[in-house]
Amino acid sequence: MSADDLNDSLSNLFNGDTGPVRTYESVGRAPVAFVPDRVFIENCPACGGTGRWRNTFRPCFRCKSKGKLTFKSAPEVRAANRHQAAVKRIKTREENILDFEKDFPVEFAWCKYNPKFDFAVSMLEAIARYGSLTDGQMAAVRKCVARAESFKAQRAEANKTRVVVGIDVSKIEATFATAVANKIKSPKLRLGDFRFEMAKSYGRNPGGIYVTTKSNGENVYLGKVLNSQFMPSPACTAEHKEAIIRVASNPAEEAKAYGFRSGNCSCCGKTLTKGISIDMGIGPICAQKYGFFTY
Repeated sequence: MSADDLNDSLSNLFNGDTGPVRTYESVGRAPVAFVPDRVFIENCPACGGTGRWRNTFRPCFRCKSKGKLTFKSAPEVRAANRHQAAVKRIKTREENILDFEKDFPVEFAWCKYNPKFDFAVSMLEAIARYGSLTDGQMAAVRKCVARAESFKAQRAEANKTRVVVGIDVSKIEATFATAVANKIKSPKLRLGDFRFEMAKSYGRNPGGIYVTTKSNGENVYLGKVLNSQFMPSPACTAEHKEAIIRVASNPAEEAKAYGFRSGNCSCCGKTLTKGISIDMGIGPICAQKYGFFTY
């Protein structure tokens, strides 16, 4: 037997018939030729083809130090399949959320609007992933909902009893309204020993004005101005109330007095350095935007 006897051609091995070449069109996939037993060799993405983990001496476990990976399908086909699977997963998550929100609107709203509470975030992820909650999870969520409703009712009742009657807060409200109209994003005023700051539009009290003071280096919440009323907090003493009424009744003059006393602008808090600012006790730009004075 010679070496030539072992080198038979493919046509001789398969009787001259290799069979039809299948394509991905025939099986409903991407138009890339498919040949039986064909493999695609690519560099390992974990080690970049070096066989070493991130250019170290440690072996790459994904390719087993070979630096190459073999696949039975083309790269573009695998990419298309991954994209299709990702789209399907996203669609499923959206459907799960919509279905749960439709069936349990109160529980879903609590999970959605408590993004700083880790438990609520985990429950929202479970809803998106599985479309439902276990009996224990649902019971825990409903317990949290009931607690939140109880706190809300207690705050409403406390606000009714804490409303201060006969306080004129129209000037402080008009001052902040002017600042907002002049495109001040976060208006605030330092009057007397207090800090008046506009509540966030997306918070619990949109349009309200929070009042705080410094005590032992910490901010103490004293109450809020809302709906033309001042609602003091439990930390607000009778002396605080009297002083707040005084400064809120005449914010323009109190802003100037703050500037003379501290050397800083009542509106922005910056040091007064220019002559006109020092003379008037407030920065001209801030004064104009808050509706105090026109230079």
